[in-house]
Amino acid sequence: MNLMKNIMCPGLLILGICGMTWSYQDYRTLSNFVMGLVDFNRNRRGSWEVLREEYAPVLIDFLILSPIADDKRTATVTLHTRSPIDVDMPAYTLRDYSLHWQVTSLDGNTTFAKGDIPLPKLTPASQWSGNIEFTSPTAQYIIFVSIIRPTGYCVIEHSYSAKGELIP
Repeated sequence: MNLMKNIMCPGLLILGICGMTWSYQDYRTLSNFVMGLVDFNRNRRGSWEVLREEYAPVLIDFLILSPIADDKRTATVTLHTRSPIDVDMPAYTLRDYSLHWQVTSLDGNTTFAKGDIPLPKLTPASQWSGNIEFTSPTAQYIIFVSIIRPTGYCVIEHSYSAKGELIP
């Protein structure tokens, strides 16, 4: 009889099979196992950044800093889009995305330079490289690089030290 119900309403069978669900919000099991990307107060957990990078259609490969010349530095940013779709997802053409960069003090209270670079149309499995030029601050600094969707939301962001090392 139950089998007939499931044939008539297949959603019941799927509901019975799924034992664990993904949860954006804080969720605790009876054994106090914590799930979700944000806690009860909507503060992001460490899994937030991991999931964001896993679902990003574009990845920042590296940033290379040139030596200081006339108080100026050039940072070369290289990125690539995901592909092929049967191996690496999400893979789709990026239109009207931009690269946002910012040079700040270590505590983030002072912004020394910032800018946006419009990205060209990027098809799956394509690479792009571009230069960021800024006056080198005398104080220690961090370089933030973000890829921004046409909607204004950040896809992925990385921060780099004044030596060009990725800051986890």
